[in-house]
Amino acid sequence: MDVWTYFEQKERQFKELSMVPLTSATAMFAEEEGTNGRRGRVVAELMLTERSRMFVHEVVVVVGEHIRREEYAYYLVVDDEEVWGYDRDPSHSPSVHGHIGADHARQKAPRVTFKAAVQQAWNDISALEFEPRGE
Repeated sequence: MDVWTYFEQKERQFKELSMVPLTSATAMFAEEEGTNGRRGRVVAELMLTERSRMFVHEVVVVVGEHIRREEYAYYLVVDDEEVWGYDRDPSHSPSVHGHIGADHARQKAPRVTFKAAVQQAWNDISALEFEPRGE
């Protein structure tokens, strides 16, 4: 396993989860220089619907035959307003936390997988898509 294998898996996962990358593959995935494929970064903007996007950021490292997400950020944005986000950032206290709303208020949150964040996004979007837009 190297980060390039993970990047290929991630690209397939985006498609399987009905997400359309708005970022080119060459811009979404990067190996950290000098790590021989052992560390890398994912930075992507993904379209879910015409009104909604998910922003994804992961810092990953290969441990044995697995990938560990040292950092992650998954944010749902609807009508250009941040709805929620999940972060794992060792420079913050606590390192694992969430955010709610456009004011980016921090809240307690559990660790989350990318897939769980996307499932929550689709659930929330389904509810929001039926609300009238502010005019």
